[in-house]
Amino acid sequence: MNRSPDRVRVWSSQLVTNNFPPVCAMTGRPAQMWRPFRAGPPADWVVKGLMGIGGSRLIRHRISGHLPLTKSSNDMLALIETSYALFPLALLAWVGGFWLVRNYSADADLSALGGTLILIAVGCVFGFVCGVVVRSLVGPTAKVVDLIPGALHQVVELRRVHPSFVAAVSAQHARWVAQSPGSN
Repeated sequence: MNRSPDRVRVWSSQLVTNNFPPVCAMTGRPAQMWRPFRAGPPADWVVKGLMGIGGSRLIRHRISGHLPLTKSSNDMLALIETSYALFPLALLAWVGGFWLVRNYSADADLSALGGTLILIAVGCVFGFVCGVVVRSLVGPTAKVVDLIPGALHQVVELRRVHPSFVAAVSAQHARWVAQSPGSN
């Protein structure tokens, strides 16, 4: 099977139990910590919001676990994901700004404050979108592969991981196969 050097398939149980070699999935250096990681489609509320209530039928099983990272890789992902908090802030600023402009149009100061809140909301939405785009380009991602007939666990394909991490996981899998009964 021809696979990309930045992808490796693992069992869902391996992701759930954090059973990986201590090699950073992003840099290939020795891991210093384990970062929560989710494989599968986006959260239910995202699909429902984008596709309507009926969109939740398209949700497949999500699998959560942890991946090994260096502290600097973890910090970079945390910084990028901080931008996700801008979306609820944008909603609050948008609602507050329009409320002030609508209800206090006669008061120049409050009307100006409302306009400023609307501009802040636009900036927050822009920051949120930039964070989502950057996160889609940086760091590991995963896809839950369809259940293999006869398998007890689903297979997860980790993508955009460092080739050293791929090699370490592949070596770990080879050791497991060599140690399994009937492999002699």
